[in-house]
Amino acid sequence: MTTTAESSPRWQLDSIFPGLDSAAFRTARHELEQAISSLEQQATRGFGTDASGAEATLRAVNATALQLQDVMAYVYLLVSVDAFDEQAQAVRSELMPLTVRFSDVNTKLTAWAGTLDLDALLSASEYLQEHGFSLRRAAELAEKLMPEAAEELASALNVTGGNAWSRLHDQLISRETIRVELPGRAAADYGLAELFNLQHDADAAVRRAAWQAEQQLLERNQVSFAAAMNSIKGQVGELARRRGWGSALAEALHQNHIDA
Repeated sequence: MTTTAESSPRWQLDSIFPGLDSAAFRTARHELEQAISSLEQQATRGFGTDASGAEATLRAVNATALQLQDVMAYVYLLVSVDAFDEQAQAVRSELMPLTVRFSDVNTKLTAWAGTLDLDALLSASEYLQEHGFSLRRAAELAEKLMPEAAEELASALNVTGGNAWSRLHDQLISRETIRVELPGRAAADYGLAELFNLQHDADAAVRRAAWQAEQQLLERNQVSFAAAMNSIKGQVGELARRRGWGSALAEALHQNHIDA
């Protein structure tokens, strides 16, 4: 009998990297670390304040962000299709310090944007002008930053705080299955993603049965899920308050460009 796992689709990721052990992936990790180190050194020296300096800074940040996106997206895709891929899980954990370091640089860049004469800079550089919306938005966010040491601490603690709870939530959801007999189908083991997809089935009876099975599956870890959600949102709410947003909702509204 063919199992659900055997019949599931497989993603072809070779176009990104041939594998976690490949020379290409190792090189990408090394180059990413070098790029982040370079940005950290630049942050220590001070980012440019004239048009040419600001443009060079922004180009370096954008290039590093793309490198980080390629490396992390590849690892997350591996974990997304196979929650039991222990190598990918380990590599994701190994890369977390790099994401913290890049986050710290981004925070310093936000603070830097708040010190710039953006009107003058945007009129002097076409490249900066193309990024005018993001720069002005960063300048606004600069007013909501905590002191630098507090922002660095928040970023470092996020790895073992909100992010850790989020990973636990993901792991519990992705590794659990439930055996159920849906209308017109033989009994089979279903994961949460499959049950969610079946809730869009043409047959209303299948949709209802899939939803009921999902609730049963989630109830197995309801205490852990509640702990994860409370911890994640507790951290978000506390940081929003300390940054002067008033509430996590106010911050979310601003991030999504909508009003209450």
